[in-house]
Amino acid sequence: MKRKDGSVLERLQDSVSYYSDAAFIDKRGIPNRSKYFQQLYTHMFIEDVKLGIMPIGGRTHKKQFTIALEPSDPNWVQIVESALSPDEYHHGLASEVCDFVSQCAVELLLFDSSTFEIVYLSEQKSGKLAGFEFVHINPVTIVQKGNTLLQVLPNELAAKLGKPGQIELKPERIIAFHLPCGFRDKMDELMELLSILSSPVAPDFYMKEMASRSIKTPYEVKTHIYNHKVALASATKLYGWNARLIFQEEVLEYYLIHRSLQFEQFRIELRDTILETLNQGIKRAGGQLGFDTQIIVNGLPTLNDVKIADDHLQKGDLRFAEILETFRA
Repeated sequence: MKRKDGSVLERLQDSVSYYSDAAFIDKRGIPNRSKYFQQLYTHMFIEDVKLGIMPIGGRTHKKQFTIALEPSDPNWVQIVESALSPDEYHHGLASEVCDFVSQCAVELLLFDSSTFEIVYLSEQKSGKLAGFEFVHINPVTIVQKGNTLLQVLPNELAAKLGKPGQIELKPERIIAFHLPCGFRDKMDELMELLSILSSPVAPDFYMKEMASRSIKTPYEVKTHIYNHKVALASATKLYGWNARLIFQEEVLEYYLIHRSLQFEQFRIELRDTILETLNQGIKRAGGQLGFDTQIIVNGLPTLNDVKIADDHLQKGDLRFAEILETFRA
């Protein structure tokens, strides 16, 4: 790759950027989770996590919100911005961090983990390290065999690139993000339940009888809809997601606020976990490049804010709207 000044940088990269098609996924015997983007509740849940985990584009009306490196240096900021950006156009540290965290969160919801290779960039003539990038590795191409992490490629692509069908990835250059421990074993179940509940509420036999105007089968529409909402609330209980208030008529406002705080807690824990792992990656890369810094985020709600809000909810000393004010974007 070329710098803006025209100098050439070499990439130390083992993984291959490959966007798998349905045929490759089927051959690997892996569930095609792209379906979740087309289904009602799975799409809504993913979107509500993504849009609420960090300010969009690193911008918010909250004056106290900042993202910085500590300790800071203009050269380090530029290196970290470049490492996080998916292209050569950088939009500032806050924007790059927010976009990275949001995209990483989406993949964690779908695959429980998100893996990146630390790709070092060196000057072609001197061999001196000049930067690094976090390069995403397609999760459906990753295989864990014992302590070895492999990337599997289609035979045609491997032959075209002159690479083996299975690439062994160097552990010291791999950064793997994971869901917070309390949610790690439950996300697959949640997404599958939301997928099932995304099917039309009214059964086919009822719709056919309605269309023919000859209703013969006893069927209580209101009972079915009510039970569907109960099932949705039950499926999302651990995460506190209120499904955009779809079942608000069936529950007390107190319980909706309680669940809203649970959902805020989930998003905060997810954000903090991603940032912690991201800083580990920056520290590892910085050790090779000769700097030591970390990303510090200020001005966003914390787990302590959730605790304080929940205390007010229990005491009943604030209006419901005031309890949630801290978490408004």
